[in-house]
Formats: sequence, C-alpha cells, structure tokens
Amino acid sequence: MSAIWWMGIYFAVTHYFPGAVVAYLREILLKMFESMQRFNQLPDETVVCPAHEYTLGNLAFAETVLADKSAIKNQRVLVERYRAEGKPSLPTTIELEKQINPFLQAKNLDEFTQWRLAKDKF
Repeated sequence: MSAIWWMGIYFAVTHYFPGAVVAYLREILLKMFESMQRFNQLPDETVVCPAHEYTLGNLAFAETVLADKSAIKNQRVLVERYRAEGKPSLPTTIELEKQINPFLQAKNLDEFTQWRLAKDKF
C-alpha cells in the first residue's frame, strides 16, 4: 500500500477512498485494519487526497452499516451536487472521514472484516 503524508496532506495512492478502503485478499485484513487505526491517529485537519473518486458508492455502503447516518446523508447531498456540477468530491479530511467511513469506526478486527467482506459484495 503506497501513500505519502506531507505537510498535513495525505496522498493515498492505492488503498484509501472517501468512505471506504479498497478490497484486498483476506489474509491482509489485519494489515488493513491496522492501517485504518493509523489513519485515526492523524490530526483531524489532515487533508486526504485519494487517487480515485468512488465517494457516492462508498457513502451508499456506509449507510447500510453505520447506525448514525446523519453525516453520511449530509455528505451524500454535497457530493451529489459536486458531481452534478462536474466537480470532484476530493480531497477530504480525517475529521470528515471519521464521521462517514465505517472502516475508521470499526471497533475491532472482527467488525472491520465483516464490513470489508460485505463491501466486496455491495
């Protein structure tokens, strides 16, 4: 997994998307979970620059697994507007991702694995 953290900006090359994390082989789910735990430790104001625009699909998935959907719904409305205007929804911030990304909210490896496998089929 490649990424660069520089001057408060996180450039995610292959594994991080707003509202989700990319699917890999099951044997590295632990590494993915640990990676999300490291994301949680970054300052909230850290800007995250994902390499792909999958935000709407990831928000749709997040709504199926997170109990508090208010931030997700608000972000979906905003992203839908941006996309309708031909604008990207990126970059994002750690603060926002903590509210809308279930993989940053997973309490343990079992919950992370359950959600990651469900995302593979979503």
